[in-house]
Amino acid sequence: MNKLMGRLCNRWVMILAIFSLSMLGSMGIPAVASATGPGTICVIQIQSTGPVLGVFVNQPTGFNIAVLVPEDPDKIITVPASCDMLETLALAVANQKNQRITVTTQVFTNQGELFCANGSISVPRNGARGIIFSGCQ
Repeated sequence: MNKLMGRLCNRWVMILAIFSLSMLGSMGIPAVASATGPGTICVIQIQSTGPVLGVFVNQPTGFNIAVLVPEDPDKIITVPASCDMLETLALAVANQKNQRITVTTQVFTNQGELFCANGSISVPRNGARGIIFSGCQ
């Protein structure tokens, strides 16, 4: 019975994540010029205070990577992405815990310099949030 409830909860979390991404896509993320040269690789770092399922999208219908962010706040997940994609890149995170957690994202250049910090967002219990990187210029 507990396994069934766990599966149903995970399905709802995934549905919330997909819904969040579709809402981001419907906002029509504007194209902006990147401060880096074409073809440059940026590094996106994600840290959370609890386990979240993260899904990167560069188009509303084009899921590219699914990343599980570690629960340990001392661990940071690092994902390479083309800096050219930052204008359309979005991340949806779904909380995998029954308590509120915080997710922090930062974008670094391939030289390790801080390029953009989106700050921390609070993700409600069994909820999901979307993060866009179009403000990184």
